[in-house]
This record gives sequence, structure tokens and C-alpha cells, in this order.
Amino acid sequence: MSRFITGLFLVFNLCTQAQKVQPMAANNCMEVVTFKPKEGVSNEQLMEAMRSTNAIVKNFDGFLSRSIAIDQQGGFIDVVYWESLSQALRAAQQVQEIPEVMEHFALIDPKSIKMSHFEVFTRQE
Repeated sequence: MSRFITGLFLVFNLCTQAQKVQPMAANNCMEVVTFKPKEGVSNEQLMEAMRSTNAIVKNFDGFLSRSIAIDQQGGFIDVVYWESLSQALRAAQQVQEIPEVMEHFALIDPKSIKMSHFEVFTRQE
């Protein structure tokens, strides 16, 4: 019986360590943008364009991390973590002043863009 309890304790301990839930600082912001490529633009073209914006986006004040993904229907999602909503909104304004980024964004169907901001209260890695 004591082996069973010891084993159960070890499994529980390993599971809780594997699920490292980290509280985020107050007011961290998760920016979520969904979009599709313009007609005539391939998913690969848009993927490459979005990859190239990483080097620019990471330099904005308040940037924490970014992930971009594509679903099986060709829909994209861009998730950026910012230190605050105000920094996210400021970056959204500033990015419009960078011609290289705007060239890449021109590959996106503007009618497909949906942007939301969320206050992060926990994050699991």
C-alpha cells in the first residue's frame, strides 16, 4: 500500500510540474488577429511575409512573444503578447508607419481581418 501511495505521489508531482501555470503581471495583453490572404496570394506567400515581420515586431516596446498559425482552410491567426494594452495599441499605430510591414500586410484580405485584445490573467507553458 505504501508503494502505491508513493507511486501516486510521484505521478501527481510530475503532472503538476509539467503544467507550469504562470501568473502574468497585471494588465498583460494578448492580441489576437485572424485573417486570410487576398485572392491570388498563396498561403506560402503570406506565411513568408508574416515570418519576415517578426524581426520588426519584436522591437516594439512591450513586446513579449508572438505566434502565427494557419488552419486547414487557410485561415491565419496571429497571437502577440504585450506587457500592456496601451503598448499593443501603440504598436498597432507605429507598424502602419513601416513601409516594409505594410507591403506584407497588403497581401491580407482586409475584409477578413478581425482583431481583439484580451487581458491575460494566467498563462501555461
